[in-house]
Amino acid sequence: YPFGVSMSANGQYVAVSGLSTTAAGNRNARVVASSDYGSSFSGVYADPTGYELYGAPSAKVAVSGNGQYITAVFAYNVTPGFPNNIRPWSFRIYSSNYGATWTKSGGSEFAGFADIAIDYTGQNQFITSDWHKPGLFGSVGVKAYVSNNYGVSWSEKFSNTTAFFAG
Repeated sequence: YPFGVSMSANGQYVAVSGLSTTAAGNRNARVVASSDYGSSFSGVYADPTGYELYGAPSAKVAVSGNGQYITAVFAYNVTPGFPNNIRPWSFRIYSSNYGATWTKSGGSEFAGFADIAIDYTGQNQFITSDWHKPGLFGSVGVKAYVSNNYGVSWSEKFSNTTAFFAG
């Protein structure tokens, strides 16, 4: 199931993000890249873990204008068991070499990454996120994260969350 597509400014580099289905009905994250205007796709990332999707599937991807940086975002449910409630968990799959190799980031608990944007050089990246921290003294809302160093580190730049006692 493809959910996202993006290309470099000149169209030479194309990336597609999506999900494949496991026998159990869960989904695996996938990202593929092309360096020949979409004629063939060789840079493939296939996550081996089956996920239960969080809300509407994110699986969005962005390619820098020069094609060197590619980042895809994914969100899934974590079921920690009683007494904890189901919560979102998100991660990034990214490449800094035109999709030749991929890295999976560590997860971000309570965040449901929704979309990603990257500038021409790849230096500035922006992620929007749903936020849901269930349980006693939880919170819900939206957040945004920014990286100004090619996706190496991220900081929260916007938060509009509402606290609640139990949920």
